[in-house]
Amino acid sequence: MIVSEDEYEPIKVVRLNSINDNENSFVSISSTIYSIGESSVSFDFGPPLSRYEMIVKHNQSLLATSVNEIDLIDVYPIYILQANGDVLLLYLNLKHLNHFDHVYGPLKMAPAAEDNYGSEACEILCLDSVPTLIVIGTRTGLLYHCVAIEEESDDDQYEKIDKFKTMQEKNLNLFIPETILYVIEIIELSFSLTSFQEAKAKTIAENIDINTPLKLVADPKDLKRYFCIHSHGVHVVSLQFQKQLSDKVSNEFHDEKAIVEYLICTNPTVDRNPNDSIYPIGINLNHNRGFTLLSSFELEMLLNAIDIFKKEYIERLNLASKSIEKRKNASRNHFLEQLSKIDSLRNEKNSMLNDYVVLNERYNKIQEKTESLTKRLDKIISVAVNQRPQLSDAEIKLKDEMNKETTRIVWYREQLDQIKQKRRYQQEQYRKSSLQSREIPGLDFDNDSFNQIKNIKKMISSQ
Repeated sequence: MIVSEDEYEPIKVVRLNSINDNENSFVSISSTIYSIGESSVSFDFGPPLSRYEMIVKHNQSLLATSVNEIDLIDVYPIYILQANGDVLLLYLNLKHLNHFDHVYGPLKMAPAAEDNYGSEACEILCLDSVPTLIVIGTRTGLLYHCVAIEEESDDDQYEKIDKFKTMQEKNLNLFIPETILYVIEIIELSFSLTSFQEAKAKTIAENIDINTPLKLVADPKDLKRYFCIHSHGVHVVSLQFQKQLSDKVSNEFHDEKAIVEYLICTNPTVDRNPNDSIYPIGINLNHNRGFTLLSSFELEMLLNAIDIFKKEYIERLNLASKSIEKRKNASRNHFLEQLSKIDSLRNEKNSMLNDYVVLNERYNKIQEKTESLTKRLDKIISVAVNQRPQLSDAEIKLKDEMNKETTRIVWYREQLDQIKQKRRYQQEQYRKSSLQSREIPGLDFDNDSFNQIKNIKKMISSQ
């Protein structure tokens, strides 16, 4: 419920039990939760989220959406706690208050637990930090420190729009990623001043109920500290891991436990009558520093300082504001140009896909033709092999003998050539010797030399 200037007249009322399943939500909410008595027990506002509000024209598909106008708006998340421990998330836009009431949830909590991190939830607190820190308190004194983490989005949110949930109303389209609560640590408060073991044993033995509703109050001076008010007193809790989450330089996370201190104790023992306890109603952290009486001289100095501040600093701030406005317009134009490039690239992609389909069909046809020609060639080769004549055993034997005879004929031919050469050599020698005998008179050969020549001729002829 959102209240106007008249605190008794609400501007907007959101009914959580009237959410339809058709709405865009991370996890659809069933109306059976309300039929069994589960209701919302607490809520708190989170830090505003800057989102681009896009006035779009829808074509046949979300991928063909074209952006006409862009404006930067602030969306306020409201974390709603139910008694069973579920957390709902309501996004509220003050610019479009009349038709912005989108509820998401229950939010996923990691790591998962069988008891859903308690069933007696009573209070929720959202700390102003980056990322958002959420504290959930139960009547049993358990405090859950959670971090609200948004799922990482891709650069091209239009190509993968199914990963995001959108808030749509008329022509308004707002992209918001899914939120997950990651439980960092769990703290159990000790309501009495005795030791935790003794208090627990006494409550079990005497059947004493020390459960009490909690009220969580953030410290305006220290963002990492908050107060827990209950019927037993006041605890102050300081979160040590908050600095590590906001530090962008360090990539390592050290497990630093939260520091819990008992600021006020109104019920020091377990067996004390709870009716006698004093319930703190609040904490005042304001410092009253009084007032200062200034003379006319100091007043003139103050007015002069204010005048100088207006002339020198305010003008500079105005110039800086104008420069920022120009840069914002340039960035917006650049963003629109990038969107137009994305549209052109999308069209080019579609044309390339069409060309790919055509080429794929041609490739399939060529492949089918190649396969048919390959099968035909295989058939022709098999027919040619089958029609080749086969030799019988006798023919093979005769072929071998012919090869052997051919080899022997070649050898004989070589031997015959050698004999012919020797014969020509002997004839040449004989001719020379006869010429020498004719030229030299009185030179006669004896009978032994002629007989030797005859024998050589016989030997050559026998070879």
